[in-house]
Amino acid sequence: MFNELLYLIVVVGPLIVYTHYDAFISEFRNDLWEPFPTWYKNPWFWSRACMLCSFVYITIMYIFVIENTNKQYILLSYILLMTGAVLWAPACLISLHRDIKSNFVLIVVWLTALGSFGLCLNTIIGNEDILMILASVISTLHFVVVDALYWWYTWQKLDRKPLFTIDASESDYNTPLQNSLIHI
Repeated sequence: MFNELLYLIVVVGPLIVYTHYDAFISEFRNDLWEPFPTWYKNPWFWSRACMLCSFVYITIMYIFVIENTNKQYILLSYILLMTGAVLWAPACLISLHRDIKSNFVLIVVWLTALGSFGLCLNTIIGNEDILMILASVISTLHFVVVDALYWWYTWQKLDRKPLFTIDASESDYNTPLQNSLIHI
């Protein structure tokens, strides 16, 4: 039994669920999933559902079934993936509240993708179970293609505003920092 991974899942898993739930009930929820159509036509929704099933299967296999010698790399991959997953919703909500497309959100999305890629690599190298390898590839494709590439590059709701300009009026800016820089 892989106790360290079990403890990580038990501690961080509910945090991920809570942060995603908080984003779902937020006033900005439509802006988070703005690039996608309604939920039943939404490729992200179905990709997410497949990814969650795959993730649960891989995790159960690693914790209870497979005795693996690369435990430190598997645990590192899970830590990267889960750190990105727990930070995604708060980082997006902060960006939406500030009306900027923050690079921190990009870092968080790619942190999750990197953890998923590491987990996929460890699964392919260390296993002969075809179903586990397929589940790992599905999970990685979701995090890399759908989240890190498609979602990030189509998340156009926010406009980047310059920090200051020479001919801008005060009404064009919303933050005190931007307003104070106009008067310099």
